[in-house]
Amino acid sequence: MTWPTPAAITLIGAGIAALGGIVAACGVFLASQESAKKSDQIAQASEANAALSRTIAAKSDEIARINTKIAGSVTGGDSFVYLEPLRRGGRVRYFVRQSGQYPTYDVVVRVQDGEQRLLFGPVEVGRTLIRGSGFDWTYPDRQPNGHEWPLVFPEPPNANVEGRKFRVEIAARNGIVVQHLRIWSAHDRWQTDSKNIERPGVGPLTLPDDFREAQGQP
Repeated sequence: MTWPTPAAITLIGAGIAALGGIVAACGVFLASQESAKKSDQIAQASEANAALSRTIAAKSDEIARINTKIAGSVTGGDSFVYLEPLRRGGRVRYFVRQSGQYPTYDVVVRVQDGEQRLLFGPVEVGRTLIRGSGFDWTYPDRQPNGHEWPLVFPEPPNANVEGRKFRVEIAARNGIVVQHLRIWSAHDRWQTDSKNIERPGVGPLTLPDDFREAQGQP
C-alpha cells in the first residue's frame, strides 16, 4: 500500500476544510433567509393586528356617537331653552326660544323678581320645543290664577321708571337653565341685558349668533 505524501494529506485537509466552510456558509445563508421570512411574517401579522385595532376603535367611536345621538334624542342632550326680547307692536316682550340639535322636552318656566319673589309659574310652555319648527317665538298663557306673563314692557316707558331685574328658571327633561334679565329705560326705549345664562353645575351657556337685545332692534 502506498500512503499519501504529506503534501497530499495537507491538500486533502484543506479541501475538507473548504467544503466544511461552504456547508457552514450555506447553513448560515439558509438560516438568514428563514429568519427574514419569519420577520416578514411577524411584520405582516403586526400590521394586520394594527389594522384590526384601528377598525375596532373606529367601530367603537361610531357606536359611541350613535349612543350619544340616541340619548340626546330622548333626553334633549345639550340643547336648551332661553328667553329673548322682541320689540314689536309698541312693546318689548320676552319670548321663549330653543337652541341645539336635539329637541327640548317638558319645558317649564318660573319667573322671579330681583328679590327672588315668585312672579309667575311654574307653568309649562311646551312638551317639545325645537328651533325651526314654526314655534320659534312663544310664551306661556295666562295662569289659572289670572297672572299674565310679566315680561312685557309697553313703550315708551313711563317717565322716571326704574330698571328691573328678573331671575328666570327654565326646567326641562335634561336639566335646569337659569337666565338673569335686566331691563331699563333710555331715550324713551327699553334696553335689555339678557345674556347672563347658565346651566347650574355646568357653567355659562352661549346664546345663538342671531340673538339680539332690544336696543339692537328697530
